[in-house]
Amino acid sequence: YLVPPVFSQLTEQHQAVIDAIFVGDSVIMQLGNYVGQNGALGNALMAGVGNYSVTNALRPVNENDQYPHHKIGTKEYQTQDYIYEKNKTKPLNKAFIMFGTNDLNLYKTYDDFLAKYKEYLDKITEKNPQLTIYLMATTPVTKAYSDKNSKGKLNQKGIDGFNVELKKFCEENGYQFINTNSVLRDTNGCLKADEASGDGFHPNNAGYAELVETIRIQVG
Repeated sequence: YLVPPVFSQLTEQHQAVIDAIFVGDSVIMQLGNYVGQNGALGNALMAGVGNYSVTNALRPVNENDQYPHHKIGTKEYQTQDYIYEKNKTKPLNKAFIMFGTNDLNLYKTYDDFLAKYKEYLDKITEKNPQLTIYLMATTPVTKAYSDKNSKGKLNQKGIDGFNVELKKFCEENGYQFINTNSVLRDTNGCLKADEASGDGFHPNNAGYAELVETIRIQVG
C-alpha cells in the first residue's frame, strides 16, 4: 500500500527528533514558531519561554512573582516537572536545550554559569532518567549588535568563548554537543545579516531553516 506523504516525510526527515523536546529562551520560542508554520521538526515538542534563563529555571514556581516558567494551561512548572508531565502523554527520550543569551551577563565567569547549568540539568535527569541531553551552542548575533554591546559577554566574542567552554562541559559530563552556531556565521564570525531578524539577536526564518537542518544532520 502507499505510505501517506506526511508520514513518509516524517520518517525520512524527522525520526531522530520525534521523541524530543526543545527547551530554552526566546531563541527556542521563535524556533517553535518557525517549526509550527511548516512542521520542520515533525512533532517534536517545543518548549521555549520568553526571557527564560538557567537562573529563572532554577527558581521555585511562585504564582506571586513575575519570573517565567513553562505552563500547561494556567499551571506553571519547572523544566524537570514540565517534561515529566508531558512524558505521560508523549514519550520524550531526547532533550535539546539552549541557554546563554539571557545568562552570560549574569555570571562573572563561564564556569560560574556552567555550574548552575549543571545544577539545572541534574534536576532534569533525576526526574527524567530516560533522557539523552543535547546542549545546543548559543546562536551568534550580528556584527552591529555585537559592536553595540561590546561590554560584558553578550557579544560575539563572549558567545564564542562560552561555546568553547560548553563543548568541553559536554565532553566532561556526558552530554551531546550540537553546534548550532557555525552554520549561521558570516565571514566576521557573526550572525549573517540575511539570516537575522530586525533586532540582530534572533535568527529569522532563513536562519531557523539552517539551524533545523544542522540539528537534523548532527542528530540523524
